[in-house]
Amino acid sequence: MCAPESSRQASKRKRKESLSSRFESSDAPITETHLTNEDLNDVTSENPYQSCNEENLTKKKRGPTVCHDVANEDGKKIVLELNNLGQPIGKSSVLYSSFYGSLVKEAVSINCDDWRYVPKQQKTLLLRALEQKFVLEGDAIKKYTLQMMGKVWRAHKSRLTKKLDARPSHVKPAEWETFIKKKTSKAFMDKSKVFTEMRAKQDIPYTGSRMGYARMQDKMKKNSSNPSEITRIDVWIKAHTKKNGEPSSSKVVEVKEMYEAEKNSDLSEAQSKSVKNDILSKFIGLEQGGRVRGQGAGVTLSKLEAISQQTKKEAKMQEQIDTLQDTMKQMQGFMDDQNKLIQSLMSKLSEASNDGQNQNLSTSTQSNSTPQHVSPNRKGQKCKLLNWLEVDEVVAIGRWVTNDPNAMVHCVVLGKNASRVWVDEVKNPSAELWKKYADMETIEDALGSSIAWPTEAIIVMED
Repeated sequence: MCAPESSRQASKRKRKESLSSRFESSDAPITETHLTNEDLNDVTSENPYQSCNEENLTKKKRGPTVCHDVANEDGKKIVLELNNLGQPIGKSSVLYSSFYGSLVKEAVSINCDDWRYVPKQQKTLLLRALEQKFVLEGDAIKKYTLQMMGKVWRAHKSRLTKKLDARPSHVKPAEWETFIKKKTSKAFMDKSKVFTEMRAKQDIPYTGSRMGYARMQDKMKKNSSNPSEITRIDVWIKAHTKKNGEPSSSKVVEVKEMYEAEKNSDLSEAQSKSVKNDILSKFIGLEQGGRVRGQGAGVTLSKLEAISQQTKKEAKMQEQIDTLQDTMKQMQGFMDDQNKLIQSLMSKLSEASNDGQNQNLSTSTQSNSTPQHVSPNRKGQKCKLLNWLEVDEVVAIGRWVTNDPNAMVHCVVLGKNASRVWVDEVKNPSAELWKKYADMETIEDALGSSIAWPTEAIIVMED
């Protein structure tokens, strides 16, 4: 059952029927405005939409966008800022949308029935005109631009339909009469009635102005302390909230409450859900082909899913890189500590040699056993490990293995002036190791394992 006709709709219908009767006998051909080279250089006039009956207008309204001056200084082209979905954002996008909107309204005839019927050559000329002012790299942005041109052109014709008694100055009288005849025909009136009824059923009005979803999301992320937390649901709720903070409908309130409850329970889960499973899809319905709610023009479900998967892979790779860098920093710090310890040991041994401490060391050890220098051929012989910081202290008893500089001890090269020894008995548990390992720092930690020890701090015991 159709909704009753309001007084405003009745007045509009009568005005169209009156205008239609004036052109019932008119056979004026439908004309098209072609883009010329002169049009490319000057696509707008001083006031192209000034009404012929300006004296009848009582309310001042926002006029159409006109772009008189777009080129930068020195003829440099404007570089568009794009988000990860290929949508224009930032200040340049505002000038960009205004320019192609003004351009398409001037260049494409209002009597063309469908944007798809606009000649391909004419669309190419439109893109060339844009490329004189802006940098358009890649087919994706060009395809997006043509889609937006079609959208702006259709909206332009829709606005003209609502004021058929005021011909724009850039439209020729014959073309305007043909336009009125088409828009007041019974076929168009029936079609318009169907779409008007469909529009009346929409109960979630958009209140995001001409900013659009892409620019709105960009602005929200710039104003957020954690941009990664902004989801398409946050943007959708913002776009359906009035300036005074009041939601545009009760359904927006319900979506907001459900989303807040889900975030409070598990924020990471709420943000990681795919478009097919989030609150918006569950409440309003699954996304239809060709668009995704809260994402703006040029975004499809398949494109969004592909970018989401790529983003996850990049995040995982970045996490692995960060982990590897942290490990390398730790290893570098460990090597620096080892170098400092070695330098300290060499300095103490040098001082002991100059002061005659080596002679005292030999005298003190002869009472227990005859000190001998370790021989590479004496593998397995028992030996004493002297404190490499205080050479007169025995910290452990062990067995000598090798002094090959290329030998490995717990995945670390032994190096020069060192020997690999096996620790069998601990004398001073808190004595620091000469070279520290991942799970070993003191001599007590090395009990029952092999370690590296300065050769000069090892005394071979007699059998």
